[in-house]
Amino acid sequence: MNKVLMNLIFAGISQLSYPFPAGQHYVLKGTTEIKEGKAILKQDLRSDTVQIINGKFEFKGAIDKPALALLELQPLGGVPAPVIVEPGVITVTEKSGLYTVGGGENNNRLQYIRRQLLPYTLKIDSLRKLSYQARGYDQKKLLEEIETVNKEKTAEAGKLVKADSSFAGYITLLSFYHKASATDIIHYLEEFRSYSGEQGYQQLKDYYAAIPKADVGLAAPVFTLQNTEGMPVSLSAFRGKYVLLDFWFVDCGFCRKQAPGLVRLYADLKDKGFEIVSISIDAAYDKSRWLDAIKKDGAAWTEVWDYDKTLPEQYGIEGYPTLFLLDQQGVVLEKLIGYQDEKRLREVLGKYIGAALPN
Repeated sequence: MNKVLMNLIFAGISQLSYPFPAGQHYVLKGTTEIKEGKAILKQDLRSDTVQIINGKFEFKGAIDKPALALLELQPLGGVPAPVIVEPGVITVTEKSGLYTVGGGENNNRLQYIRRQLLPYTLKIDSLRKLSYQARGYDQKKLLEEIETVNKEKTAEAGKLVKADSSFAGYITLLSFYHKASATDIIHYLEEFRSYSGEQGYQQLKDYYAAIPKADVGLAAPVFTLQNTEGMPVSLSAFRGKYVLLDFWFVDCGFCRKQAPGLVRLYADLKDKGFEIVSISIDAAYDKSRWLDAIKKDGAAWTEVWDYDKTLPEQYGIEGYPTLFLLDQQGVVLEKLIGYQDEKRLREVLGKYIGAALPN
């Protein structure tokens, strides 16, 4: 567990007190292959230490609500075990550096979630070890595969958390929400509202306030940029129409390859409540090349120029071209990353304005 992740976890920990007079009692009973040593239970800026005697250790205390702690065994070291401190008997078993935590509804749920995510974790660890030895193209491919598995793990964690609004689900959320979409964050803010007094929940709110909002189901960020004639054009001017936002630049080969299909689509739909707004991120010194490319591609729709590159961050652009289809109220219906051939574009647009779209 890296330092950043530990900080994220600790951000959501309720402060524990040993003992807490108004709380309910718990007992944490542990067994380990270590015969003699120390067991340290860390929570927030506090820690409690007991001796390991003949491979056994025990913590006792009282608490008013579930809270996360990290259990470290010495001289074993390694990655601490996350344990949810909650009323009742909690059991921890260590074998060959691996921990099994049980007892209490939240600990059982957390262990279930961790078991479901374990295949992804093991695969990432394996790929990371290979990447350390690789170089050049081979290393690049391994890093890309790691990123792909990370996304799969995040998606699976999201499914598990959406099905579990317990404290265990909340703790799991704290380790991956920074990879979640804006739409999912809205769901989590509502789902875990009962933890709104926690620091971690406030960080979740702060994160949502800072991330790009161009996500499916959300209103697209508004903007005003100059067109090819230097006149200001606002996104809000197209309310009442379906709008296809097209992020591109002159030297993007796939952007230019996509242009002929857009030309034909626009010809079919321009008089039927549809508009394309292309946003170029070409630099200020490339203005003439931008204008020449528009003319060469035959783009007859609205073209605007974001030479300061203010919109890619707001829209969360990860590559070019990227397209957003907005409804008549400016809400994102679809986000398409990378080159889209004409057939694919007609399929997407056909779901929303099919009656006006020729086959």
